[in-house]
Amino acid sequence: MTQDHIKQEESLTAHIASLRSSAAGLGASDTQLPMAQFAQAAEPDYGAIVQSASSIILCMRTDGTVLFMNDFGLSFFGFRADELLGKNVVGTVVPQTDTAGRDLAAMISDIGRRPEQYVRNENENICRDGRRVWVSWTNKAVYTPEGELREILCVGNDITVRREAEKALERRTRELGERVKELNCLYDISRLLSQADSDFDHVMQAVVALLPGGLAHADMACAKITLGAREFLSAGYKETAWRFTCPITADGMRRGLIAICYRQKIFLENGEALFPDEEKNLVGIIAEMVGHFVAGWETAEALRQSELKYKTLFESLPQKIFYKDADAVYISCNSKYAADLGIAPEAIVGKTDYDFYPEELADKFREDDRRVIETGNMLDMEETSMCDGSEITIHTIKTPVCDETGRRIGILGIFRDITQRKLMEREKMLVESTLQCSQAELNLKNEISELLLTTRDLHEILHMILIAATAKEALGFNRAFLFLMKENENFLQGIVATGALTLDEAYQTWARMAEKPQTLTELFQSHKRDISGHDAAITSLVQQIKIPLTDQGSIFTRAVFRQQSFNMLSTAELSMFDRSVIGCLGGVPFVLVPLISRGRTLGVLIADNFVTGNPIGQDDVVRLGAFANHASLAIENSRLYERLKEKVTELSLANEELSANRDKLIRYERLSVVGEMAAKIAHDIRNPMTAIGGFARRMLKKGMGEGISGNYLQIIVQEVERLEKILGDILSFSKPSTPQFKPDDINRIINETYALMGPELERQQVQLVKHLSPGIPFILLDRDLVERVLINLIRNSLEAMPDGGIITATSTLQGKWVRVETSDTGQGIAEENMDKIFEPFFTSKATGSGLGLTLAMQIISSHGGSMDVVRHTPCGTSVIIHLPVQSPAGQSAQAPIPGNGGAAH
Repeated sequence: MTQDHIKQEESLTAHIASLRSSAAGLGASDTQLPMAQFAQAAEPDYGAIVQSASSIILCMRTDGTVLFMNDFGLSFFGFRADELLGKNVVGTVVPQTDTAGRDLAAMISDIGRRPEQYVRNENENICRDGRRVWVSWTNKAVYTPEGELREILCVGNDITVRREAEKALERRTRELGERVKELNCLYDISRLLSQADSDFDHVMQAVVALLPGGLAHADMACAKITLGAREFLSAGYKETAWRFTCPITADGMRRGLIAICYRQKIFLENGEALFPDEEKNLVGIIAEMVGHFVAGWETAEALRQSELKYKTLFESLPQKIFYKDADAVYISCNSKYAADLGIAPEAIVGKTDYDFYPEELADKFREDDRRVIETGNMLDMEETSMCDGSEITIHTIKTPVCDETGRRIGILGIFRDITQRKLMEREKMLVESTLQCSQAELNLKNEISELLLTTRDLHEILHMILIAATAKEALGFNRAFLFLMKENENFLQGIVATGALTLDEAYQTWARMAEKPQTLTELFQSHKRDISGHDAAITSLVQQIKIPLTDQGSIFTRAVFRQQSFNMLSTAELSMFDRSVIGCLGGVPFVLVPLISRGRTLGVLIADNFVTGNPIGQDDVVRLGAFANHASLAIENSRLYERLKEKVTELSLANEELSANRDKLIRYERLSVVGEMAAKIAHDIRNPMTAIGGFARRMLKKGMGEGISGNYLQIIVQEVERLEKILGDILSFSKPSTPQFKPDDINRIINETYALMGPELERQQVQLVKHLSPGIPFILLDRDLVERVLINLIRNSLEAMPDGGIITATSTLQGKWVRVETSDTGQGIAEENMDKIFEPFFTSKATGSGLGLTLAMQIISSHGGSMDVVRHTPCGTSVIIHLPVQSPAGQSAQAPIPGNGGAAH
C-alpha cells in the first residue's frame, strides 16, 4: 500500500471511531446495537460513510466478537451478516494459525488487551470458501466516556496480490542463488577434472567433497561416487530414504554411480520437489564429466601399458613415426620418417626440429609439442604445406608418453600423407554439396511459393515471410524484421518481426523447438493457429519504429528508391538516424533487402544472426533477395485481393441500401394514400359526430323526457365517443406528432401507466406482475407518447382476456438498449395474422380502428427503437420494445441513475 492509501485508511478509521465514541456519549450503551443506529445519533451521513467505503470495516469486542461488518467486508469474505454478527473473528474470518504457523488466535486476544500495540498490522485471513487472503488492518480502540475500552474498530485492505508478488520475488531470488551455487560447484569440479596429471583417487575424492555444495540444502547433504569396486564418500555420508542417484557412463557403457542423500528429512514449501530438476540436471552433468574423465584416464593407462608394443611396431607400420623427450629432443624415429629428412634413423638422436626445418615451421612444431606435454591431451590434426610446388596434406597425431607414475616424459608422433585421399574427398563433397544445394534450393523455393499461395490474408503472409527467413529449414537467419511503405506517405513503418530480444530468450526458444522438430510447413501451420501469441515482444518493439525517407544518405532511403540491397558489417557507412534504428534492433552485422513488386518498392526486409553471430556472406544476401521477390509478389497479391473484397462489399452494401430504399418508398407511397384517405374521412364525419354527441349529452343531462329512453341516449354517447376515438387514431396516423425528447425514467413511466389503468385491471380481474430492473439510466423520450403506447398495449391485453388473466411487465438494460416487455395470458394472435398486425386498419376485433399497433410502431420508431410481437403457444402474446440509451440524434441521455424509481415490484 502507498503512503496515501495508509493515510486515507487511518483517517477513515479515526473518523468512524470518533462517531462510534460520540454515539456512546449520546446514551447508546448497548455495544451490540447496529452501528447505523449509533450513527444516527452521532452524524446523519455516517451510514453512507461506512457502506460506501471500499475498505473492510469491522467492529469487534475486545474478546473478538463481531459487532459489525460493512457490506464491502461481507462481500470480500463471502459471509452474510447473520453468519458473522455475534461470532468470534477467530474461526470465521481469522484462522487459528496462518500457513507459517503464527498463532493468530493469540494475536486477536492480545489486540483486545493492548490495542495500542496493533495500530497497524498485516496478517493472513480466511474467506468463507476457505481461501486464504492477506489483509492490512488499521485498528482503533473505542472508549466509553468514562475511559473504559469498549470495542476495537478495524479498517482493512486486501494486500493478497502484493504478498504473493513478494513471495514470488523471494522464491525467485532463492532460486537464482541456488543456480549460482550450482554453477560454482560445476566450475570447481570441471577445473578439477581438467587436471589430467593429477592422481585419480585424489581427483575423485575432491569431486565427491564438492558435490553437496551445489544443492539447496548443502549443510544436510552428502554424496558418494561408486566406480566398480572403488567408493569415494563425502564427509559424514549416510544412506537415507531421501536419496537420488545418477549413473556414470562413458562411451555408451555404465562405469559407476553418483548417489546424493539428505541425512535428515527436509521440510519443503507447497509444490517444491526434494530434488528439483535443476539439481538433477547438475548431478547428471557432473556424472557425464566424471564418465569422460574416467574414460580418459583409462585410455592413458592403456597407453602406458602398451608403450612397449608401440616401440616394436615403429618399423613395421607404414606411417612415419618419431619419438621425442619432454624437451622436444628426438630420441628415435622409424626409417620412413628419417628418409624424408635424408638421414639415417640413428642420426636423429639428440637433434631438434630446428636442425631439419625452417625456423617458422620448427617454432610451430615446438609449440604443438609443448601443448601436448603440458595438457597431456592427444593432438590430432590435418595440415597442409607446399612440397615441390604442390600442396600436400599430412595427417598428424601427437600423443604424450608417460612413465609408470603417469609423468609425461615424451611425445610420440605419427605422420601420414593423405593428399590424394583429401583431394578425392573434397571433389566428392563439392559435387554432392552442389547437387544437394541446388536440389534443396529448388525444393525450398517451391515449398515457400506454395505456402505463400495458401492464403491471401496479409497478416499471415507477413508472418510466413519472417518464418521462411529465420527457419533453420529455410534461410536460417536468427531474426528478421519487416517494414512496409505506408501508401501516399513517405516513410517506412515497422509491421512485424520474429526472433528473440535476448540470448536467454533465444536459447529457451531453440531448446523448446529442438524437443519437437517441425518442417517448414508445420512451422507455418503452428504460427497460423496462433499468430498473435508468437514473437509478441519483438513485434511490439518493431511496431514502434517509424523511418522517414527524407535522408538521401540513409540506407533505408537508398533501399526503397534505388532498390539496393545492403550487407552491413559495421556502422561506419550508417547515418546517425540509421545507427539509432539499427541499435534498437540489435546492431550490426545485418542484411537489408528491398521488397519489390512490378517495379514498385513495397518495403524492406532486415535479417541478422544476433544469437549465433554467424557471418553473413554474399550468398546469404543473394538468397534473401531472391526470397524477397517471392514475398513481394505475395504481399502485392494480398493487397489486390483485399481491395477487390472491399469493392465487392461496397457494391453489396449499395445494392442492399437501394433495395431497402425501394421498399421504403413503396411503403411511404401506400401510407401517404392511406393518410390522405384518413384525413378526408375524419374531416367529413367530425362535424356531424360532434353535433350528435353534444345533443345526446344535453338530453342525458336534463333527464328523461317523454318518449326518450335513457339507455338509448347512453348508447348514443358511447358510440359517439368510440367514433371520436377512431377519428383521433386516424388523425394521429395521418399527422403523427413530433416527439419532444426529455430525459426520463422508463420504470417510473411504466409504474404510473399501470397505476392509471388499475381500475380497469381490477374490474376485469386481471392480475399485474412487474419485474422492473433497478439501475436503468434515464433515457431521452416523449413521456406522453410512450404512455400512449403502453396504454394501447394494456387495452389490447384486456380485450384478449375477457375472463381475467395475468399481465407481466418487464424492463431490463441490455448494453446500449433498454428492453420493455408486456406479456399476457390471453387468446393470442392467430398465426395467419402475424404478418398483418402492423398494417394500418387491420383488426381481428368487431370494433376498433385497426391503428393501435401501427401508431405504437410509429411512436417507437420515432424514438429510434424497435417493436416486436411474439406469439406464444397455446395462448398468450408478448410485445417487446427496444429503446436506445442514446437519443436518436446520437447524444447520451445525461441524467443520474434513479435510486428507487426503477425498483422491481
